[in-house]
Amino acid sequence: MGRKRKGNVAEKILIDQLFELPTPERFQRAEGNFTQTGATRSTRRYQMKDDNLGRLVIRKTITEQQFAALQRYAVHWYSAGLAGALSSFDLDRIRAMNPASMGGLARSERELTHKRIYHDARLAIGSDVAYIADMVACHDFPLAAAAVVLGYASPYRGRTRAGELLAEAGNRLDAFWQQMDRRKH
Repeated sequence: MGRKRKGNVAEKILIDQLFELPTPERFQRAEGNFTQTGATRSTRRYQMKDDNLGRLVIRKTITEQQFAALQRYAVHWYSAGLAGALSSFDLDRIRAMNPASMGGLARSERELTHKRIYHDARLAIGSDVAYIADMVACHDFPLAAAAVVLGYASPYRGRTRAGELLAEAGNRLDAFWQQMDRRKH
């Protein structure tokens, strides 16, 4: 039997560094909208907040707790299959119908559970507040677009009101998630 080759130590360090940090392109795309936790290299973690909801946390329009509640709401929305599917056009079969892509029914028990949780959360926060939460947290629209939907002529007042409604949605969702977690235990 021969000796096992351990590999180049410098190569292992380089691979560890490549998988540990986001790429320079990813940092550039984030435009400074990220948070870093951990003091040492082994505990360092980056949370990219370059979506519209993350930017609102950095601007202190919503708190970290509201952000976490809204993010959990968006995860249930996505896991329920409400985001839709990415599909492409097949020009040869424009008029063909695909019964598998028809919506309405859940494809699995897990998807049905997420749909129920999402709809319960939506009912708990109220329809007006839920509409703004859906736009910003789920569909990733900017706060200005939510302000236009609210009907404000002034962009400043509209963004302020949409931010207030989003913060209210975050507070209500946080209370809802705490209640859900208590029921599980």
